[in-house]
Amino acid sequence: MTNTAITFQKQLNGYDKDEVDRYIAKLTGAYQTAYEEYTAICGKYNGLLSDYEKLCEKRDNGSQGVAVIAKTLIDTETLAQQIIADAQAEAGKLVSVARREAAQINLCAKRNYDQAEGSVRQAIGTLQKLLAAEPLDSNAENTKKLTFIPMHTVETAG
Repeated sequence: MTNTAITFQKQLNGYDKDEVDRYIAKLTGAYQTAYEEYTAICGKYNGLLSDYEKLCEKRDNGSQGVAVIAKTLIDTETLAQQIIADAQAEAGKLVSVARREAAQINLCAKRNYDQAEGSVRQAIGTLQKLLAAEPLDSNAENTKKLTFIPMHTVETAG
């Protein structure tokens, strides 16, 4: 997976849900591919382990030499270490990419929220000016002023 900037089309109430869902499906596909490779490598490891156990049986019966068993054991251990290193590296890459992209999405969402909040404040101010300029009933004693109630703030992961 490449390290490219991800952007989503803005909709009236946030990001395009279908576009975000397609991107998540892409990440899921990459994870599934890595998992399938891991499973295949584990299968190879188990095959080598089985071979090793058979050789141990034969050794116990005296038909195989210690050198063949030692080589199989070394090969098995080397493969196991490589499997673990590859899986850890791939997992680290996926987690790193996902964290960067989540932070980017979170930042864009906060900007959109701030923009929307500013537009709402501006609209309320305009409405208050209009109401102050042309009262509906100049004799009304209980005319209420509009007040702005701020929405919840968006918290970003640090």
